[in-house]
This record gives sequence, C-alpha cells and structure tokens, in this order.
Amino acid sequence: MNAAVNIIEVLEIEADGWSIGVAPASGAIVWCANVHNEILRRTNLKSDWRHDAFSFSCFPLAPYSNRIRDGRFEFDGKTIRIEPNAPDHAHPLHGAAWKGEWTLQAQSDRAAALSYIHRAGKAWPWAFSLQQEIAVKDDTLAIRLSLRNESDRAMPAGLGFHPYFSNPETAVLCFDAEGVWMPDESCLPREWRAADGDLDFSDARPLEGLSLDHCFTGWRGPARIEWRDRPVGVEITADPSIGFAVVYVSREENCFCFEPVSQMNDAVNWANRREDTGLRVLQPGESWAAEMKLRVFNREQKKQT
Repeated sequence: MNAAVNIIEVLEIEADGWSIGVAPASGAIVWCANVHNEILRRTNLKSDWRHDAFSFSCFPLAPYSNRIRDGRFEFDGKTIRIEPNAPDHAHPLHGAAWKGEWTLQAQSDRAAALSYIHRAGKAWPWAFSLQQEIAVKDDTLAIRLSLRNESDRAMPAGLGFHPYFSNPETAVLCFDAEGVWMPDESCLPREWRAADGDLDFSDARPLEGLSLDHCFTGWRGPARIEWRDRPVGVEITADPSIGFAVVYVSREENCFCFEPVSQMNDAVNWANRREDTGLRVLQPGESWAAEMKLRVFNREQKKQT
C-alpha cells in the first residue's frame, strides 16, 4: 500500500467485486456492497453524517465494548470514572475509538490502513493506540484491529466490531452460543441463562418481529445471515479471542447487528465477581490484535451443495 498524504473524506476499496466506502477520519465503513448486493447497511451521507456514528455501516469497539454501568468501576485499587459519550445514553458505550479522530496511514485498491491515538482523559484514563486494517480478498472482507497500551500502568481492555445490516424483516440468522446475558432496562447484564428456547439460534431463525439487545456467550462462529429477497448471504467469523456476540434487532430503525466482541457487556464491573467475562489486562507497551471476517456466499450455490 502507498502512503497517503491527502485528506480524503471517503475513499473506496474496489476489488474482487467489492465496493467499500471508508471514512478515514472516522475510522468507519460507510457502505459495503459485493457485486451490487448490499452487505452492510449504507450510511446516509447527509451534511452532518460525520457526527452521527450510529449511522455508520461498521465501526471498531475499543478499548471496551457495549456499556459500562454508570461510567464507574474499580481497577487496580482505584475507582475509575468515565463520562457518558452519546446523547440519550446514560452509560458510556462502545469505547473511545468510535468517536475519535483517525488518520489514514496507507491505501490501495483492496485495502486501507488507519490509526487512532488516544490520550488519557475523561473518555478513558489510559493512553492507547489502535491500528485498523480493512482489506478484501476474493469473497472475504477482513477487518483487523491491533490495540496497544501506551500508558505506564496496566489497562483493562476489550475489542470488538460493530457491523450494521438492514432489513431484519426479511433476514434469517443462525449461530451457536452457550448462553446469553439477560439485560435489564438499561441493556446491562442482569442474569445469565442458557441460549435455548426463544434465544436459540442454532437453527436458522427469522428476525421478523424480534426486538433484541442481548450479549451471547460461548460464541465460536460462524454466524450466517441470509435475506429472503437477496441472492447472497454473509458468514461472520472471528479470532478465538472473540468469544462473545451482541445481537441487536430494531424494527423501528429497520436494522440489526451481529457484533463479535471479546468481552461481556460491563465486563469491567463483572470481572470482580466472575472469571468468564472476557476482560483482558494489557501491561504497559503490550499489544493485542483481533480480526473479523465477512465472507459472502451465493445462496443458490449453497442450496445445491
């Protein structure tokens, strides 16, 4: 990839049938299609789209995923406080990088490399850096994140990916999981239960009529998404360190998410009570990387095989 020197509002990755719009300054994907078939929900590029991260097609989650209750937790003998970071959300969510100022490091026809530098502050009291590579090859889009603790003390850490898909009313979802955290009224973990009955997706289930915002545990992939009115489906896989998945379905917003993440929601608070939260601790100078892949498949060919 060649070094990038110009400020680019949206760059396009275009290879192997893929068309992917990347907003370098936001560290986000704003559209993603394969052979003219929509894969990720397309961002409406209106005048203020850069200030509405919830409208993006996909963005990274770091150095934590989902919510931290009341923006407060205990770590290494200290009380840590994090400010809320989104309107109408009482608890800080999705980490610090999704609203940060990113830099384009390099680009080619089939890849883009981005970086984000976080200085310790109210959004997260540890300094860290995050590298993101978005690349396509054949039928697969790969997004790789590499997180490094740039502070002089140990830092709690989590990584994840937040892709949005459209049209849940025509979509079918299939994945295996061991359990699920039942959310309270703030969408924070209340109690764990087995992923059975109405929360069993081991056989493909239509999303029509569902309303979900649940964190599933023991996910090892793949997850498969198909739409009744589209010729292609999507298979989602991730590294072994990504053992959780947040499933969000909204009829009102006409979208849904399957978010591969490394930790349960509010892991920093539950880690004092459980050993299966997925929370990691990075020592000063330590790095950790994780990758998500989206593979497109032809539904008709799948049926024939």
